[in-house]
Amino acid sequence: MSEAHLERDIVLKLGHQSQCFRICEYHKLRNQLHMFEEGFGHTAVELGPHTNKLGPELVLLKGVTASPDVLLGWLATPHMRGMCTRMYSLHPDAHPLQTKEDLLKELLCHPVPSDPVRLQCHPRSLEEYLQDGLPKWSFHPRHFGSVLHCVELDGLYHFALNSKRDSYLYAPPKEALARHAACCRARKKLEEVFTALGMLTQQFGLAIDIGAAPGGWTSFLAERCTRVLAVDPAEMNSAALRKNVTHLRSSLVACKHCE
Repeated sequence: MSEAHLERDIVLKLGHQSQCFRICEYHKLRNQLHMFEEGFGHTAVELGPHTNKLGPELVLLKGVTASPDVLLGWLATPHMRGMCTRMYSLHPDAHPLQTKEDLLKELLCHPVPSDPVRLQCHPRSLEEYLQDGLPKWSFHPRHFGSVLHCVELDGLYHFALNSKRDSYLYAPPKEALARHAACCRARKKLEEVFTALGMLTQQFGLAIDIGAAPGGWTSFLAERCTRVLAVDPAEMNSAALRKNVTHLRSSLVACKHCE
């Protein structure tokens, strides 16, 4: 088996606990929906104590065989780029360590890497601890040859020293940030639904957005529909009012007979 297809456990750090729940539900339905390609593991689990809103915001994908390029390409898609802030690639057969002191001892026995290393740890306080405890190692956040992933899961410490190819650097395009800020982040919800249903790249005719202000959904629909009717008495954000958008500044009841 080639290196690109070795089985790994992938831990994703997401932006909110509710996103963890949705990712796990999508994974259960991966054969019916379009959120995951083949090779993204046999199980998805929300990690740590959590409710539907609060928790460590971690998801474990067990038994991932997708290549690093495929995995990183998936994380770069619009819906995941807005969710995932960090990724940790771990070896499922590696024996977890009981304490962070044990972790440090294990790393001190490891040959010192010849190139700088990027640290990606959860919790992040672990990064400072390892930097102080590994004085012979060289660390750099941008110019590095390998990445050290360390994650505390249920009181145990897991780590893997991976190639630079396995690193995920969260950096949303500036134009995407500007677009989302201009309207609202509600468009991400619609984008996620379209992705799950395999409709993200399709084009449509007429769309009616009821309760459209400030324009997040309208902006998203305008990119995929020939015409959008945005119905809302409130003012719309100018970024959503594209050439194919008509803003009916009225309530639905008042304009129900409008063409």
